[in-house]
Formats: sequence, structure tokens, C-alpha cells
Amino acid sequence: MMRNHWITTVLAVLSVTAFAACAAADELQLEPCTIELVDGTEIDGKLAVQFEMDDHLIVYSPRLATVRSFLKKHVHAVTVDGKRQELSAKRELTDADRKLIGQVAWPDEPPAEGPKPAYTTETWKAPRELLVWGSPGKSGKFFDVGKWLQNGKPRTEAFTESGTYKRRHSTTSAFLTPETDMLVPVSEKRYEVRGRAHWRGGHYVIRHTTIENNVTYQHNLVGGFGNLWVHPDGSFNGGGGAGFRGVKHTFLRVGKVRPLGEPVEPAKLDGPTLGRKWELRKDDPKASMEIIGTAVSGDETHSVRGRLILSEGSTILFGPRCVFSVGKDATLELHSSSVFMMNGNCTYRPDVHAKGPILIGTPKRPIEHDVIIGLGFKDRHDALKSKHHGDDPKYGMSVRDLRIYSTNPKKARLVLQYHGRDGDGEKPVPKKDKHPKKHAIYQNLPRKISVMFRDSVVLNGVVFNDFMKGGIKLANPADRRKWKNVFYGERNAGTPDELFGR
Repeated sequence: MMRNHWITTVLAVLSVTAFAACAAADELQLEPCTIELVDGTEIDGKLAVQFEMDDHLIVYSPRLATVRSFLKKHVHAVTVDGKRQELSAKRELTDADRKLIGQVAWPDEPPAEGPKPAYTTETWKAPRELLVWGSPGKSGKFFDVGKWLQNGKPRTEAFTESGTYKRRHSTTSAFLTPETDMLVPVSEKRYEVRGRAHWRGGHYVIRHTTIENNVTYQHNLVGGFGNLWVHPDGSFNGGGGAGFRGVKHTFLRVGKVRPLGEPVEPAKLDGPTLGRKWELRKDDPKASMEIIGTAVSGDETHSVRGRLILSEGSTILFGPRCVFSVGKDATLELHSSSVFMMNGNCTYRPDVHAKGPILIGTPKRPIEHDVIIGLGFKDRHDALKSKHHGDDPKYGMSVRDLRIYSTNPKKARLVLQYHGRDGDGEKPVPKKDKHPKKHAIYQNLPRKISVMFRDSVVLNGVVFNDFMKGGIKLANPADRRKWKNVFYGERNAGTPDELFGR
């Protein structure tokens, strides 16, 4: 791993005190800097000066909310403490260059106008350690210690495997710490960093994680205490069970955001799997995690504690094997043009069971476009009854507190509809040649949905579509008279009055 010394040249102009601090300790040293790309674009940040890699610069956002790399061939100049060092000649960026660079603006940068998402108000301290995969473009195992740079030097301490499924929420049993950040840098050649993919294997905790373009990364994440940034051509999989914790407002940015207000076909939505299971379990119920892009699971997905926020134009596709639960200490918050639904269908369980509130927009951040909650169809008569029938399958969503905040409830609404996905949870769909009767029963099940409002719910700006007769159950039927701006789609099984159960 060769080192070049252009950073040393820059540091030579700094004060003797600053240089001595850098040389005398293994602590991560960050210097305010301006990165000028070869096309003239400028990015302010904080340079991790110890990482003298051959091809990459390592840079934090100004508030230390995330970290990324830049290929030196894309960087014209770096300015530190007023001193400028040129790296590559100015030129136009090619499409391939832009794809590798990805998003230029920092994801924690607050919007120029309008409400500021909670994660943009946070500031962070420098981590105790920053781990960077030191051989971008070369695949390897997570436990290959020599492949990692720790605060600029090759890591020598082994990663100790520990933890079991029963202890997966513990921070003391896992290696690494909530004061560790991790970066797997961009490369022109795709490569993989593989760890464990099952919850019975070793697991770890971390603070910030960045997975850049042309990277595939997988390992059991028991606790993410900071921000997760996965670039559009990167792939992150938290293994058997990824958990997100902490007391700060954080973001999880995965891939791209859909254009706001454009028509959406829920059945065609897809994205990379965030983990076989993932959950929000904040240590402070007031703390939030905002998903920007698409978060997918293959199995259980829960919001146990804290505010799980789905950003504008973003998607959650949760696994079909278990109910998505919103705990009593949790809130699910969905914003404009977002889609929330199961990524398959489960005939024998509800899709969503919410003890905590579901908010469609907020008073300070009302929706300006429709929000879709997609629900699956159910086997209401147990025609395909199995050992999995422990929950009431009659209702796709059970909720106690549902509120809608809209700038225009006639046009920006909550849309409740069938998600258009087939399947039967963890069981395969009965095959026609082996189980002709069950296959026929399955095929003939109405693709209609249902909801149950367990407490008093007053709605303003809602669309009911694909509902079965009796599919809307109210704890207090008189609430319906208080509802405003209620719309009924063309695919319902009956008249509006017939949709309400008694």
C-alpha cells in the first residue's frame, strides 16, 4: 500500500502545534478544506489528513455527519488552511466520471428553503476511529484485518467475533464501537467486502457508514448509531438483522429518490435489500431516522422506538413473512410521494400493526403530493389455513392513531390501495400440478384489502381503493361523519356504504 506525500506538503504550512498533534497521536486528524473537482465544482469539508492513499482523498462533511472519498483523478485542487495543492488538470467530467462521483452535495446539507429535516440540524464530534477499506477494487473478507486502514494506518488488531441472536441488541458484546466510522471507497472496478450474513454469526456496532459506488458490502449490523449513506451503484446488506439506534436524529440514504408527484406503480417498485431483518430501536423515543431512497427487507421490519421517517419520493418495502409493527414508543411518518408497503403478499397475517401513531406529513412539513400505503389481500375464510395462522388475517392494517397533514387535502392525500404483489408470505403459492384445489382457492381469492381503525380516527384527505365489502372497520362508526375530503376509487368491491363493516 504505497503512500504519496502531497498531503504532507500541505500540512507543512500548518502551525507547528497542529502538525505535532497529528504526528504524536493516532487520533483522527481532520482539517477544514475545499475540494475543487476538475470541472470547477467546489465542495467544502474536513480532510482526513492521515489517509495518504494512492488514488483517494477521504473527506468528512462540515458537520461530520458523514464521510466519503474522492478519486484524485477527479480532483483539480485541495485547499487546506489557505494553501492550495493541485492534483489533476482541469477538464470536463465524462458520464462515467459523474457516475463514479455520484451525488456531490453532502446528504446532511439542509435545504435552501422550506422545513429542515431533523437530521440536518445535528452536529457530530470526530470519531474515535475511522476504518477505510485500504484496497479499493480488490475484494476481501471483512475479517481480513490487513485490508483496513484505521486512522490512516494499517489495522493490526483482530476483529473479535462475538454475540448471538439472543444478544443481538447488546452493544457490549459486539466488536467495534458507536464511536467508529466506516468507509468502503469508490472504485472503477466493482469489488466486494463480505462478512457474516446470518444473525447467528459475529456482529458489530458502528456510527457512520458509507458504501460508495461499485461496492458490495455485507455484514451483520447489530447497531448503527449514526448515518448510513449507500451510493446508487453501491450495495449494503446489514446481514441477518440490522438495527439502528442512538439518541441523535440520523438519516439512511440508499440509492435514488423518485421524482415528486409522478405516477407510481407500486407493484414495480424494487431496491436493494437492507438486511434480512431490520428495525429502528432508538435509545431516545424522540430521536428519528429518515429514510431517503429505498429500504427493503426480506423478513421482519419493525419500528420499536423512535420516529421512523420516510422522506419525500422514498420507499419502504418490508418483508412478507412478518407484520410490520409500530411500537407504542414509536412513530411512523410518511411524506410526499412516498410509498410504504410489503414487498410480497401474506394471506394469513396483517401487513401493519401500529400501536404508535402513523403520521402522513406533519404540521411543519405537510404533504404536497399523494402518499401510498399499499396493502395485500387476505384469506378471510382460512381456506389455506396453516400453522402460521396465529394473527387475525382479516385486516391488512390495524392502527390506533392516524393523522393527515396536507397543503391541499383534495389533491395531496393518503391513498390506501392494493399493492399489486402476489405470493403467500414464507409459503410458496400452491402449485397447480401438485395442489390443484388449493391453487384454485388461491387464484380465486379476491385481491381486495381491509383496514381496522381501533381508536377514534378523523381523516381529511384520503382515498380508499381496492377495498372489499366491509373492509373498513371503525371502533367508533360516528367518526365517519367527521371525515373530510374522502375519495373512493374505481376498484372497490361495493358502494362506499358497503365498504364499512359493522
